[in-house]
Amino acid sequence: MRITGIISLRGNGRFLDFNTFELPKIEYVIANYSRLQNFVSKEAYFSYMGEIDSNILEFRETINLANQNVLKIQTLEKFAKEYSREQIYRELTILSSKRLNSADEVFKFIPEPTRFEFLTAIALKQNFNTLEVLPNYSIDDEGLPKCHAGGNMPDILCKDSQSQSIIEVSLICGRGQVNNEILPIARHLENLIESNQNQSIACFAIFIAPKIFKDTQRYTKFLKYDENLDIRNFDIVEFIDKLQIAYKDILSINKALVSFD
Repeated sequence: MRITGIISLRGNGRFLDFNTFELPKIEYVIANYSRLQNFVSKEAYFSYMGEIDSNILEFRETINLANQNVLKIQTLEKFAKEYSREQIYRELTILSSKRLNSADEVFKFIPEPTRFEFLTAIALKQNFNTLEVLPNYSIDDEGLPKCHAGGNMPDILCKDSQSQSIIEVSLICGRGQVNNEILPIARHLENLIESNQNQSIACFAIFIAPKIFKDTQRYTKFLKYDENLDIRNFDIVEFIDKLQIAYKDILSINKALVSFD
């Protein structure tokens, strides 16, 4: 239900409610799809389910982007304060294993790819006090993520006085990392560098996955040599280790998240 975007979580995940950002869409669905239909055959059912109601695609959220971003940052800061760093590390560790599941009343209802972005943004906020963290996942009216960032933008953009960086996360662990993640990251990083007006500001990208595939390590080394694009790879456990050192030694993100691949 959450993936439709019309359902919000209330009361720390205890209650379901309509997402008020999507009220026009909700009213349309209720008006047109409340009556149950009977089908005389499987073919009739599959034909009905295969139809696309283009009217639904025309509805837009009822909140402007600026207000949505304010709510997104407020919710991110709220979670960064209410959860300890150790709790967030534990939730990130769960994503590094296919055998573990979150028991948290909120996180367990957020799909894993989107949860990965949310948890990473929270962890960055908790461990770098001067870092501006700007995630691109879409949210409901509680400020909680409902869908991961689109493919035409980085997952998370970070800024401080020394650097601008993009953070990309993925649950892909195999050879698909290069085509599905590293190539788009390179394009995002090129765009960031081109838009940067201050040449003294470092621009780099961070890629985080449960495990970094060897082809990914090779290709990011090639991009550094061929195009001088600084893409740093970390598996989830290594990322957590780097964050713990950064918090202890009060390091900037540029100095803390250094890759030695």
